[in-house]
Amino acid sequence: AIAMSQAPECLEGAVREVELGGLDAASATALLRDRGVPEDRRREVVSVTKGHPLFLELMAASGGRGLADVRTYLREEVASRLEPREQEILSSLAMHRHPVATDAVAPQVADVSRLESLADRSLVRLAGGTVDMHDVLREFFYSRLTTPQRLRLHADAAVYYEGRPDPEARVEIVYHLVQAGKGKEAAAILGGVGRVLAAKGLQDEVLRLAGMIDLRALEPADRVPLLLLRGEILSIRGEWRAAQASFDEAAATAEDLEDRRGHARAVLEIGVLDYRRGDFDAARAGFDEALRIVGDADVAIVARILNALGILEWQAGNLAAAAQLYERSKAAYDEAGDVAGVAGAINNLGILRWQQGDVDGALAQYAESLRLSEELGDSRTVAILYNNIGEVYRRKGDGPNAAKFYDRALALSEKLGFLWHMGEVHRNLGRLLADPRGTEHLEKALAIFEGLGARRDRDEVVRLLEERRGAPSE
Repeated sequence: AIAMSQAPECLEGAVREVELGGLDAASATALLRDRGVPEDRRREVVSVTKGHPLFLELMAASGGRGLADVRTYLREEVASRLEPREQEILSSLAMHRHPVATDAVAPQVADVSRLESLADRSLVRLAGGTVDMHDVLREFFYSRLTTPQRLRLHADAAVYYEGRPDPEARVEIVYHLVQAGKGKEAAAILGGVGRVLAAKGLQDEVLRLAGMIDLRALEPADRVPLLLLRGEILSIRGEWRAAQASFDEAAATAEDLEDRRGHARAVLEIGVLDYRRGDFDAARAGFDEALRIVGDADVAIVARILNALGILEWQAGNLAAAAQLYERSKAAYDEAGDVAGVAGAINNLGILRWQQGDVDGALAQYAESLRLSEELGDSRTVAILYNNIGEVYRRKGDGPNAAKFYDRALALSEKLGFLWHMGEVHRNLGRLLADPRGTEHLEKALAIFEGLGARRDRDEVVRLLEERRGAPSE
């Protein structure tokens, strides 16, 4: 290994010419190749250095064999030369997973000049009022902290994010509270805002945060909202067996607590799984039981149950009964102040218009629902509406516009991991497209529905494929 008491001469000015985020894998590999690093060591060097040009050059100077000396260099040539306040600033910045406003780590006027000095030495990156650091440096400074220091700095970071209104800030608050050892507080926030965050497309982050919290360490009352949240996200992702287990545990725990609201929500969600599997009788029994349990304890849950019962009536062809239930659901959502629920009810009323042949009326309902959903940032409902608007254009005989909205629905559903809805859109594209692309979409829908165990949807796609394959070739 090379001695790293000082940087090689070839480094002079190199770091400042490259973004602090580092080189991408291809560029980093090319640099190592040009510096003569053996091919069998390049991938490891890129992984360890994360593309930081300084450390790439250091490793290249050793032929790729100085990996263990990166930390030594950082300790002896970087950290040892920092002022105490500079070390505090870098340690604070190391807590954050993303760029933050400079006042998050430099609250004092004098600290700003220190940040600028650190930027001059390529230890941080300043841009547009934010500050960030390279992952190698973040890991180094984080690893030097004691446990009490980490707990304190994570708690400070959580306080910083409390003043930010964006959804990503809610994610960071929960993350830092967990890391600060404040699991109860983290669980309370995540249980309260998790559904909204998931609907905005942050379901993967929400699921990871739920996994970071030790549910067994929580009081049963604090555990129920997280079990419900985890189950809902797993259901959307198509992991129905795991979702069922989470809902079952939530139902049992809530029942023991005599928590009517939590118990009803869990039973409702189990009914939704039964519906998606194609067992409409079990779904209806679950929805009726959820309505009995909740009584008048929560109008928002009553609204969801009425909406679910309306969908069953729609599936049975009882359109008048479905319309009544949707209107009751919409009124209940209005009473609860649940704008997302109102948007969903309007969407379902639009589906009834579509099924009755009033395509222009359906389009008007969808437009109103889409406006509300986009204002809320409810990506999941937006994906559903894109699909439904595509259906309207298909009914009108406007293939290009139908395909455009189906494609939007599919792209957004894929981004959200909304597996069951991906199957829905593939099925509709299969209906729309008469060429081999349509067959390919139907085959993708079949694979999704078979994997989910959605029997009714699977059987319909099988029928569509049989009709297509049995059609005479042109």
